[in-house]
Amino acid sequence: GRPMDASRITVLMVAEKPSIAQTLAATFSDGRAQKRNGVSKVSAVHDYTGTFMGHSAKFRVTATVGHMFSLDFDPEYNDWNKHSPVELFSAPVVHVEDPRPRMREHLQKEATGADVLVLWLDCDREGENICYEVMSSTVPHMSDRLQTKVYRAKFSSLSAVDLQTAMSTLGFPNQAEARSVDARQEIDLRVGVAFTRFQTQYFRIHFGSQIGKVMMSYGPCQTPTLWFCVKRHNEIQRFTPTPFWTLKVKLDAGGSTVEAASAQGCIWDEGEATDLLQQLQGCASAGVVHRREWKSAYARPRALNTVDMLKMASSRLGLGPADAMHFAEQLYLKGLMSYPRTETNKYPENFDLQGTVQLMTGSDEWGQHAKQLLAEGLTAPRADGEDMGDHPPITPIKFTQSQSQCGGEAAMALYKMICKHFLATLSPDAIFMETELGLMVGGTELSIRGMRCLDEGWTKVTDDRLPDDKTVPDALHEGTSLPVEEVYLDRGQTQPPRHLTESELLGLMEQHGIGTDASMATHVANVVKRQYVTLDADTREMQPAPLGIALVHALTLIDGDLVLPSVRASIENQCTMVAKGRATHEDVVQRSLKFFENKFRRFMGNVHWVPLMLSVALLPSSPTQGLGADLWRKAQGKVVG
Repeated sequence: GRPMDASRITVLMVAEKPSIAQTLAATFSDGRAQKRNGVSKVSAVHDYTGTFMGHSAKFRVTATVGHMFSLDFDPEYNDWNKHSPVELFSAPVVHVEDPRPRMREHLQKEATGADVLVLWLDCDREGENICYEVMSSTVPHMSDRLQTKVYRAKFSSLSAVDLQTAMSTLGFPNQAEARSVDARQEIDLRVGVAFTRFQTQYFRIHFGSQIGKVMMSYGPCQTPTLWFCVKRHNEIQRFTPTPFWTLKVKLDAGGSTVEAASAQGCIWDEGEATDLLQQLQGCASAGVVHRREWKSAYARPRALNTVDMLKMASSRLGLGPADAMHFAEQLYLKGLMSYPRTETNKYPENFDLQGTVQLMTGSDEWGQHAKQLLAEGLTAPRADGEDMGDHPPITPIKFTQSQSQCGGEAAMALYKMICKHFLATLSPDAIFMETELGLMVGGTELSIRGMRCLDEGWTKVTDDRLPDDKTVPDALHEGTSLPVEEVYLDRGQTQPPRHLTESELLGLMEQHGIGTDASMATHVANVVKRQYVTLDADTREMQPAPLGIALVHALTLIDGDLVLPSVRASIENQCTMVAKGRATHEDVVQRSLKFFENKFRRFMGNVHWVPLMLSVALLPSSPTQGLGADLWRKAQGKVVG
């Protein structure tokens, strides 16, 4: 055989999913890669030859299937009878490999004799963490021919252009980001399992016959998520409607009737309202004292980030966040849209807006709009978005009109929503003409407001409903006098808030720093799955179930910190400090665990409040007296704050 070419090297490239490995191999080999099976049944290997940093190279491309390891307690501690839950705050933890994909073995074999490893895992903290899992299984088996063995690719979509750019600007993995994920995993495992196990054991011993084998789970993110839902529920429960009155006057505007309302708005005192009505009862006419007109804009939306995508999917498409995330992931893997996990809602400077709009011109639905934008010039994107330095906003990458290419009806609906939103961000604002008429009748000021749409702007492409036009007749101007037809009081009352919708809940979680763009969807799905909250499929409202309310009330009485979003937010912040290299993994984990262990001991001593709250929650009607009722009200008050 031919002597081995000393300058030819072997490059192993590892992606996070087998379909990405296939896309990489197809892109870099111009479709010439050969596919073969490796050790793992779930992930093929693609071979081709090419060049790498000036060397001729043999490439092997393969993938993990997400995380290779999960964190768990030493098996001995998973025996509930042997160890008390409080020991879990310091029990040894181990990284356990999921044995089925045989991933470690698979990667060891492919890495044997390789000179270079290029990591193509998803570019977020979770992906950075998996980089180090991959390195631990590959680097020890690689050759030592080259000084630098490991590179990291940074990319935001699977388009050929993005992948080529990533290949020519390789960087290195970021250990701080990877460690921040380890920190969060360890805190969540210890805290979550200790509380869940203790609560569940307690209930099985004392209430086994009533609630059977139910798991009473506690999660550092799940519980504050539930707290938002219970807080809103309690606000509804404690709401007392307040009556108010508005003075209305019907006027004859030359054949048509217009209605004016007292300029002071709502009157909260019935006596005051009646007095005013009597004052005006005998007045024959009202005079116009001013007419003002001005233009107002309904601003085009900002570029799309994950949370906004999930909120829109819920409120517009009736898709829950977990499903929306699943379909978004699918569209990304098919190369139809950019990476779906991002906090950024501002297009980067070098983003090809023009080219992306050009892609959209082929659509039967919004092609015309796209052509018009190109002809008239794109509206500059809003300047008030924020670049969080992670990924560009979510945008279409390829155009399709085929449902099967998107992966079904729901995925297609999400894809369309993303395309239309992208065009909306580059379309003009919707413009309205607003009118305000000021009138005087018997010494009281009245007003009539009107509004009409001059230009639908961006709403033409998104099908957003605009308010109906309400015009004020042009004939009415300063000095006009109008006969009074009728004066009356309109009685209304304040309305209770409604239960939180998924979309509002996601907004609150984002505002309070609960979960990350990658994990929020899971927390929302979990409170429903655990039957703490029921979801109304039509309104997308989340109504807490008795079990969920009882749990939040009991935890609030024992220690508000166990449910308050601020506690979770501070942990997410500390993990971010680790990611930025400003705090060490050890410090953050130790501090957080010490904090929660103190809370846990307090919880163990007061756990009897949970069944007490549960018994109140499960009564057919709320009790009005007795210890349970008093504590229930106290908890309600604390939650509403």
